[in-house]
Amino acid sequence: MNDRSSAHGLWRRLGMVVLALMAFGAHGAPAGWMRAETDHFVIHGQSGESALRQRAIQLERFHEAALLLLGIADGKSRTTRRFDVVMLPDTAALAVVRPGMEKGYAGVYLQCADGSAAFSAEATKVRQAEDDFGQVVLFHEVAHRLMFEYTHRVYPRWFVEGFAEYMSRTTLEGDRVTFGKAPPQADAKLAGRWVGSEVIAWPDLLRATTGAPKTEADFYFKSWLLTHYLFNDSARAQQLNRYLDRVADGEDAVAAFEDTTGLQAAGLPLVMERYLRTAAALRMTGKEARAVQVRVTPLTDAQGEVLVKRMVLRVCPGKSHGEKLLAELRTLRQQRETPVPELRLALARAELLFGDEAAAEAELASVLAEDPASFEAHHLMGRVLTQQAGKLSGEAREARFDEARAHFFSAYRQNKVDAPNLYRLAMALARRGQDASLANAARGARALEPTVPEYAFFEAQVDLAGGDRERAVRALRPLAANPHDPAFAARMRGVITAIEGGQPVPEVLRLLSRGD
Repeated sequence: MNDRSSAHGLWRRLGMVVLALMAFGAHGAPAGWMRAETDHFVIHGQSGESALRQRAIQLERFHEAALLLLGIADGKSRTTRRFDVVMLPDTAALAVVRPGMEKGYAGVYLQCADGSAAFSAEATKVRQAEDDFGQVVLFHEVAHRLMFEYTHRVYPRWFVEGFAEYMSRTTLEGDRVTFGKAPPQADAKLAGRWVGSEVIAWPDLLRATTGAPKTEADFYFKSWLLTHYLFNDSARAQQLNRYLDRVADGEDAVAAFEDTTGLQAAGLPLVMERYLRTAAALRMTGKEARAVQVRVTPLTDAQGEVLVKRMVLRVCPGKSHGEKLLAELRTLRQQRETPVPELRLALARAELLFGDEAAAEAELASVLAEDPASFEAHHLMGRVLTQQAGKLSGEAREARFDEARAHFFSAYRQNKVDAPNLYRLAMALARRGQDASLANAARGARALEPTVPEYAFFEAQVDLAGGDRERAVRALRPLAANPHDPAFAARMRGVITAIEGGQPVPEVLRLLSRGD
């Protein structure tokens, strides 16, 4: 997969979503790694058991409150799958996630066809005393996750970050939840320091698809403020929804905003300054806070030393970064007389993606010999065998594909809601023809991660082959509502028009597979 190392773009047409939170420095003294597991999260951190347990409890309560704000009722949460979160000791550690990210970011949510995870820093050198910085960053990144899990369109960059900032300083006290608290810099911004040559203009903010270091701090603040303004009034909230629909349909972001809100983008400084003086947080009182069950497990030093690398390899690092991680893991493997399974699995994935597939197969065979029920080992072995099959022909090719399919099924039995495995399983099933298992696997992957292009493309192909044009259109709509790549979005709208217009399936597939 190409173009996977940028930390600024919301969308990459080949399937990478990157969402980040700005910061201003770093420090920290990490302890040993621990894992905390709850109903919806697996959280790794080095801040000690008590602090990690509290993080987990707050994260579960935040999840419940955020779903309430989004209008998702109890019992309608999409799955019981758990989302991976890594709490890094400080912002400097983000360099392991993406080179250069430590220079100005405090956290990142990454999503691609291979997986998704959030990485959040516990501390920075410059922070307000009243802020729990780690929680602010954590809530920001999980808000991104919820937005993408429970919505079926891609939003403008300002609203993606504005919503996450709006949610990031959520406070939970008993049954009272407070959303939209002002960030620490609000008073300074109000005092006039947000006006200058390096500050992003409002029209530029509305149209922004990528970030620039000199303007990012202002971009985040203004995005928060505009989201707050539009959320804090029911009529304005309706205007926001109409605006987002129009942007998703391909309209110019500024023209659509001005027409739906009645505000001129150039006049927003005065409107926003007035609003900021009286902006109030939203307080909600719901049912009594439920008890949160948290299981905390200490990791060994050997497990901890590969944890971050292992997680990064699951979210599509770029080629040069991946090769660097591979070299580091090979060195660790040589140094460890009895390597832990986590090291072997991380090395196997790195070899598969950036190195020697035979070496990957050997490591995976070793893990499966010791643990025949290892989900990750079966998933990766399926991918290794699929890659090998592509180099064979005839009966040998089909036999290798059959072996791969068996491993994906073994992984599925361990975890039925893992989108990357469902996607690979669906591709393996496609070789034996159209059936219910293929359709369910393809649709399952896309439903779990509706904004991953690979999943949507594959489901659309399966639906078209099965004669279900309505489902194919539903799969592609999030891609057609992508304001970050107008050309790609326009092509997807053309594909949808062809499907709805009854064009022959071969012609639709040609349009779908055509490169830009």
